[in-house]
Amino acid sequence: MESLLTEAFLLNVIVAGSLLSVGLLLATVGARLVRGMLGAGRARAQAHVRPMVLAVVSGEEPPDDLIAARGAHGRAAELLAFSYLAQVRGDAAASLAEALRRRGVVDRLLSRTHSSSAHQRAQAAERLGLIASPQAEARLTELITTDHDPGVRIVATRALGKTASAVAARALLHSLSRPAPVPEGIVASALLELGPEAVPALREELDGGRRQRAMAARVLGLLDELPCWPELVANVAGGDLEVRASAVRALGRLGLPQTAAPVSACLSQREDPQLRAAAARALGEIGNPRSVAALTACLDDPDYWVAHNSAAALAALGDAGPAELARAVRGEGSGAAHAREALARRALARGEAPPVPARSLVAAGQAPAGQIPAGRVPGDQASAGVPGAGAPAGAVPGDQAPSGGPGDQASARVPAGRGPASPAGPPGPAATAGPGPGTPSQDGR
Repeated sequence: MESLLTEAFLLNVIVAGSLLSVGLLLATVGARLVRGMLGAGRARAQAHVRPMVLAVVSGEEPPDDLIAARGAHGRAAELLAFSYLAQVRGDAAASLAEALRRRGVVDRLLSRTHSSSAHQRAQAAERLGLIASPQAEARLTELITTDHDPGVRIVATRALGKTASAVAARALLHSLSRPAPVPEGIVASALLELGPEAVPALREELDGGRRQRAMAARVLGLLDELPCWPELVANVAGGDLEVRASAVRALGRLGLPQTAAPVSACLSQREDPQLRAAAARALGEIGNPRSVAALTACLDDPDYWVAHNSAAALAALGDAGPAELARAVRGEGSGAAHAREALARRALARGEAPPVPARSLVAAGQAPAGQIPAGRVPGDQASAGVPGAGAPAGAVPGDQAPSGGPGDQASARVPAGRGPASPAGPPGPAATAGPGPGTPSQDGR
């Protein structure tokens, strides 16, 4: 009896599974057929209205059939119009925007920006930016500062950047002072997209609030707006650190030789390391040879980025800068290390082999005649540029030794008693006898 029940149950399960599989198959086929029919209908509608949309793009008056199109044809016309608006500028964009306005699209989008759905508000904001009407700009400005959803505020900021309006630039800059502002990188991208239309507002805001001044300086530098250099120099002179650093970076991008002096003043030891590092890099971009002395003085700076950027800037200053780096390489400490790196990068950029350091580790007259400290390279061989030639067994050339700190290139030491005797005297002093002349101390200085 139990076996019969089990067989009946299994049969029912098989039948149900088969019916379910057939139902899923039919549903899949039906869905594909429906999507294909809908896609074909959209394609036919777009083919019908595309010539009319293209006529508007070419400068013709919008046809009455395009303005009055409804249903599938109306949706296709608006879809094509927005797709072309994202690709064209000038009169073509203005003609498409006017056609959409006459169709009542602007009013519908403005209404959708009040929807309870954040997705609907964001989609409407994106399209309002493409139409770029005064009503659209005003509503987008409200969304940037009042909408509770950060995603909507970000979309509205980007949309405002597509309006090519000086009013939009002021709205974007003022939005930085609002509670929970849009990230500054997105605001900067929107201002850059506005292009020359944003320049008057940006120059005005160089006298504005802290955030506005820093943003204006940054964007003006990226726009290569050369006439604004006096205002940027005024912001370098004093005030908030972020504003000064932004102005220094902008002057570096502009690359005007007359701005080298105010930027060099920012290398003073009294200034913040962040500002000094930015100034060193900017001087390399400006390329004024008069900056060589100020940059050379920073090669041994305790702040890594100040010294690193100073060496990189010197490598870019004609012949005088690399000459100072070559002199610094013969020294010790972090300045020599930064100089070597900058010269190596310069050589690689020019398609040359990086220079091999060739300096004596024993200064003349510091070792007794005929005696060479164990593990060191004789001075005449090091200066000849032959790393390790004739060096005691086990010694490593100074330019290949592992560094123990910034710029530390002391040779590897041979344990006492294992190095060979010198040609004219007893074995050299043991390595553990303390740092000899010309040997870097443990702190790398």
